[in-house]
Amino acid sequence: MKKYQIFLTLTVLAIIAAAIVCLTLLFQSTKKTESNDPAPFVPRQTQGQVNFTSKPSASQENSETPSFVSAPTTYTIREYLGHIGVFENDSPTPFQEIDVLVSTLPPSDRALLTKGITTEHKAQLRSLLEDYAS
Repeated sequence: MKKYQIFLTLTVLAIIAAAIVCLTLLFQSTKKTESNDPAPFVPRQTQGQVNFTSKPSASQENSETPSFVSAPTTYTIREYLGHIGVFENDSPTPFQEIDVLVSTLPPSDRALLTKGITTEHKAQLRSLLEDYAS
């Protein structure tokens, strides 16, 4: 009978310990999801460096288009405030900037950037940006 009581006591203690561990893990995971996003990283701008501007975080509560609908993204490279900007879907502000003065480029490149170079392919976009950044 005494062995049975010891076994029962140990079993109850094991169940209590497991419950405490589960509650602790649950509390920690909810604490992490409640924390605010960190401030966006703003890189220094130097000659020839590609810089990114942060995009506002998306929320399911204020989404205007359903998440299952995916429209093709159009990228346009054009002059922006004297240097090169990359725009997404006719946005008025660039999501990426290249700190290369357009005035230092050949006239043919300046003409292309004034008109705007448009592509839907990320590989072509990367290739064009590498050409201008080097």
